[in-house]
Amino acid sequence: MMASAEIRLSTTTMRRMPVLAQSAASGGSTTFVDPNDATSGIIATGSTTFADPNDATAGIIAVGYNQSSFHDLVQAQMTAFFRRGGVKVVNDPTICLPGAVPCGQPDIFGMNPKTGMLFAIEIKTGLASEYSAGQLNTYPHYAAGGALVSADPQLTQFGIFPGQALPPVALWFYIQLDNGTQGQLVPSPWTPPWLAPF
Repeated sequence: MMASAEIRLSTTTMRRMPVLAQSAASGGSTTFVDPNDATSGIIATGSTTFADPNDATAGIIAVGYNQSSFHDLVQAQMTAFFRRGGVKVVNDPTICLPGAVPCGQPDIFGMNPKTGMLFAIEIKTGLASEYSAGQLNTYPHYAAGGALVSADPQLTQFGIFPGQALPPVALWFYIQLDNGTQGQLVPSPWTPPWLAPF
């Protein structure tokens, strides 16, 4: 059943991913895609100690309501999801448009092992997600190839060396309002349909 707060960008091109972080009915705990993920309990289900022992909220971590924490949780879980599937991915590589400041950092950068197609995923969570100046400088140039460069050593595993122009990269957005809604993987408005890595 779809949540009423689900964000729909396109009914024909949208791709769905499972809800990566979902609050359990008991409150305070989080259900993960992989219950064997050793980091899952550390990220979201630990307890918090407050100075006031009479504070009724002690021990509750509302990950889904802190946009930054929820974003980081989704990024960690999506990265683990790809890696478990044998997809090589890295987080937050710095990618620049020469002459434009600041540079951008997609949340996830990877390569489809079956096709060799490079892809980047920008994760947007909450109601107030906006593009950063670096994203606006770089994201429109991903699909064309040849315009962007990176000195980030993480990208050498994809054959991209410091100062070398990036080949075409399919840019996608993973959008999830909060921990109670279904996330969606959709192509960016700058990615042509023929550049599909999945």
